[in-house]
Amino acid sequence: MSKDDVWPNLIGAIVAIALTFGIVGAIVTYEGYITTYLWRWFVIPVFHIRQISLVEAVGLSVFVSLLFGHVPPKDDRSGWTALGLSVIRITVLWLVGAIVFYGFM
Repeated sequence: MSKDDVWPNLIGAIVAIALTFGIVGAIVTYEGYITTYLWRWFVIPVFHIRQISLVEAVGLSVFVSLLFGHVPPKDDRSGWTALGLSVIRITVLWLVGAIVFYGFM
């Protein structure tokens, strides 16, 4: 392999890593955004505590995921499928919370 063949591979790897970090960062921020809504709807009225910021919600989500998260079983799903399922899971939780909040409270 010549020196000229290395640069396109290196640049491609750097772009792939940057995109992965960007997408994961966007998903974590989205989860924090949903956490602020659920916090506002359920935790504040029950415990009478203050609203949390987006940064605090992201930190709380990451902390809870570290404590109670699970390692998915090895199967044929790609990393992109796992990320997509994560976004769907977060959105469904938000929709259920919205239905409970607006429908029953």
